[in-house]
Amino acid sequence: MKRKALTYITQFNFLHLIIAVVFLVPLDIIAQGSAPEVDWRRQDWGMVDWVGNPRSQENSGDEWWNAHTKLYESDGMGGKRHIGYIAAGYSSWKDAVVTLQSQNNCFEFPPSNPSSYDDKCADFEIYDPTTPFANNSIKGRFWQIMARYDLYGNMIWCKRYNENQFFKVIQDEDFNILAIGTTISVKRLDGTIIPYNPSTTNPTGTTISCNNPNDYSSKINVVKVNLDGDYIWTNIYSFPDANTTNWKLNAAGGTSITRYGSGYKFVGGYEGDALMIQINKQGEIDGTNAKQLYNTSMVGETA
Repeated sequence: MKRKALTYITQFNFLHLIIAVVFLVPLDIIAQGSAPEVDWRRQDWGMVDWVGNPRSQENSGDEWWNAHTKLYESDGMGGKRHIGYIAAGYSSWKDAVVTLQSQNNCFEFPPSNPSSYDDKCADFEIYDPTTPFANNSIKGRFWQIMARYDLYGNMIWCKRYNENQFFKVIQDEDFNILAIGTTISVKRLDGTIIPYNPSTTNPTGTTISCNNPNDYSSKINVVKVNLDGDYIWTNIYSFPDANTTNWKLNAAGGTSITRYGSGYKFVGGYEGDALMIQINKQGEIDGTNAKQLYNTSMVGETA
């Protein structure tokens, strides 16, 4: 009887082994070889050209998301809940009025009253939209933009910040959003001064002004906003301290930012070298040796 019982058990286990081989293994192989399911897909572009004529995505070519990340908010119990996504990059189009279920509105450009920055030391200015441009191809400078999406890909807002573009976007532990890039702007669109190299010893930073196009070059720009995309602060940074040799003229650009200690660290390039700067949550340069210059090419990611 013991021997017969063992035979039954062995047959039972063998039957389960066959089931596992026939049913479970093929399903696993299929799962590994299958493409992930796409929940949603968004494509945003300028729907009209400089003079207001409709155009296709293929003919836009003046906007790009360089980075994106997940967005969270507090769940009210000490944790967090996933609420959507934030994308950052550039466009030459103005702000859009975005409704919750809208599609392709982010870069729509009103053909009247276009705006741009001047070539250098970029104060905001308006110029005549009826001025005849060569081949109607002038679209103004690139703008830094961010757009927030919900979990289903619906755009909640899309906002323009300073001249040029963002290359990286993150969210910190306070659920605020930080984007880093490059700009030649010295004022925000509302005319507010953008401080240069604010620090714990000089919290207001330095006000930059210049009188001619050859007197200023681009700087690293970090923008901190809340979940509605509204400014908390925006600053510009570079290696030289204010009023030192070539402090306005030498070019810098930001590429990446990360949370570090109780603040942030970011990296970029300065005149062909790599630059790393440590700041606190207020955007002030903070810490021993908070600015480090390395004799190498531009850094792409923080360590």
